Amino acid sequence: NECIDFNYVWYSGKLWRIIAIYPDGTLKMVTENNITSIIWGSTIEYNGSWVYQWLNEDFYDTLVNTENILVSNSTWNYSLDTNSTPVKPESITNQKVVSAPVGLLTAYEFYNTSRDREMFSSYLNNGYLWMFITPASTLTIKYFDPDRYFNNQRGRIDALRSYGDSFGIRPAVVLKKENKFVGNGTKTSPYKIIGDKTIPPKGSLINTRSVGEYVKFDNDVYRIVSIDGNSGITKLTRVDYLRDGASGTHGNQIVKRMSNSVYFGRSLSLKSDYYWDYYLNNTWYESISNKYRNMLVDDIYYLGLYSEGALGTNYKATICSDANLDSISVKNCTKYTQDDTNKTFVGKVGLPRVGEMFSSQLKNDVGVSGGIWTLTPVSNSNILYISIPGELTGVNYDGTAGVRPSITLKSGIKITRGTGYVGGETDSPFEIRE
Repeated sequence: NECIDFNYVWYSGKLWRIIAIYPDGTLKMVTENNITSIIWGSTIEYNGSWVYQWLNEDFYDTLVNTENILVSNSTWNYSLDTNSTPVKPESITNQKVVSAPVGLLTAYEFYNTSRDREMFSSYLNNGYLWMFITPASTLTIKYFDPDRYFNNQRGRIDALRSYGDSFGIRPAVVLKKENKFVGNGTKTSPYKIIGDKTIPPKGSLINTRSVGEYVKFDNDVYRIVSIDGNSGITKLTRVDYLRDGASGTHGNQIVKRMSNSVYFGRSLSLKSDYYWDYYLNNTWYESISNKYRNMLVDDIYYLGLYSEGALGTNYKATICSDANLDSISVKNCTKYTQDDTNKTFVGKVGLPRVGEMFSSQLKNDVGVSGGIWTLTPVSNSNILYISIPGELTGVNYDGTAGVRPSITLKSGIKITRGTGYVGGETDSPFEIRE
């Protein structure tokens, strides 16, 4: 308990919490926030799940200097625990383990942070729903719900209805014992790992930075979602919802229908601010100052169907047209093109898609009145929506919800100042210019 205010680490553009230091000197940490929300997979086995794929392909590719910083063959224990109170995985009779660079926490590791008090008060409670690596049965995975009550105490470890459900993902990694740190370990001055990217000199290109770092764009704060190594373009997603500015510092969350169908962009011809796709690419886009608007380029936003059904669909279906999605990485898949009807939208402003970095809820410290749209259809009538606690839910396109816009910077955008970190004594997102 005396260490929990001094266990913050800023690494590869993400804020982490140290949860264990082992006798051999290695150190385990988990992200402070949910990084995405996806369906667990078509099997209860961690190493065959879509979560395993996402963590060790998509997420792993965003980490810096992994060969020197991370233990590449870390052991992740996903043994079945049917106990209502989690037990130490190593004590379970039938052990199931896998070696991989990235994993998830076990239910016991989280329980161990709050065994003497209600789970809601655990330092690992970030206010959202998120999954553990631990199966609760042959069909379900354990997860944490901060708002459910158990024995009159707030916060409960529960089980998904099936492994076709989708809650938040908080990646975990193990650091090599040789790593050295600078900083104080507090949230305002988190540890930084020597070997990670350093503060960039003035004039550095934004496309040389890390996914997750913060960028100031026209007085709003965004995070880097992806960087295209070929074209040099950099995709950003706004941290907070769009608000009307009418109430207090933050204003009220604006809600609208996403489009006049499940496909983002299909209502542009209606020229109505009633729809997010038109509003974002016209009214809101035109409100951006010329200096920043000139930095933006059209990008492809993928609209691949992410069907629910009994077990759901691999998150790769949102972007890849290949048949056997479990056998390829997103990086190497055949991506949908502009010619694929109802699979892409090309424009200046879009929304996060399912499986994308930071496509989960990100703000739990400001007023929230509802969930947010993704641009991923789940059926011919429903679009996936991220609820306030962070669960993916199919909602009819006639419904209304808020948004966190996504935009893409052209190649050659330069950093003028900033550390790329928000949460310190003085927030310091990168400031940019052409």
